[in-house]
Amino acid sequence: MRIFQSSITAKSLTLLDNYIPDIKINVLRSYQADGPGTFKIINSAKHCVKTLILDSGTWGLNKQTLKSKITVQSYASFLEYNHNYFDAYFGFDPIHGDEGTEDSIINQLYLERLGFKPIPVLQNLNIETDYYCEKKDKYPFVAIGSTHQKDFKDVKKSVFKLYENGIKVHLFGIGSYKDLIEAPAWSSDCSSFAQWTKNGRQIFYKNDKETSLAVRQYDKNGNLNKDYIRASKYCDDYEDWIYENFKLSLEDVIYNHDMCTMINSYYFYELEKRVQEVHLKKGFVFDFY
Repeated sequence: MRIFQSSITAKSLTLLDNYIPDIKINVLRSYQADGPGTFKIINSAKHCVKTLILDSGTWGLNKQTLKSKITVQSYASFLEYNHNYFDAYFGFDPIHGDEGTEDSIINQLYLERLGFKPIPVLQNLNIETDYYCEKKDKYPFVAIGSTHQKDFKDVKKSVFKLYENGIKVHLFGIGSYKDLIEAPAWSSDCSSFAQWTKNGRQIFYKNDKETSLAVRQYDKNGNLNKDYIRASKYCDDYEDWIYENFKLSLEDVIYNHDMCTMINSYYFYELEKRVQEVHLKKGFVFDFY
């Protein structure tokens, strides 16, 4: 499986390359939302990237977090000059949720008429799962959008049907181990590793589950964090893990934001392999990974 890290920076990639130069990270960047950071990766850290894909930015459009308005026409203009920098790019789905089907398909066909080959983004699973299964020869790879607005049981059902029709599926915004092992998705993306760092938390795998630790002794309200890393029963295990992989001590990491981000990012690199092992045991097999 491939887990695309959607908030990773050129600096984090370079740090990873310095400490573990034989690994490559799958990266998703967002049109408009990520700005010049995308080209910093392309210009200085592309050698650290296994696959680079482009999101159309409609998540920010729906959440109204973008600094400027985007349209399918502006996205097409960007693709005209820059699509060759990316291994793949997604369609433009401006309305998230079940009512977004028509616009998503209209924009998909518009971009195709201009000569582009975007990965379609499904919004209404009841309608679009069958629609794309019928067009599996034309669309061997699709994505399921706005997953956080959907019941994961419905997402899982759709993924299985698409998989059984030979279609690879990308899940937007899913980075949970327990969810990823349940469905035969080919890829997903998430920004959790960066959000954890922002919130003062580190994550690693212990006792068959994701374990989160607080690097700050007190929370923003002045209350003691019950899972403060130095007081945690997992402190030694976490320190052993970072030393084994990076030859770094706990002190090297927890006071350095960039180091924290790098190590949380590496956790997702490991997670890819862990999820894929479970998928293979369940018989979820793809022609390539």
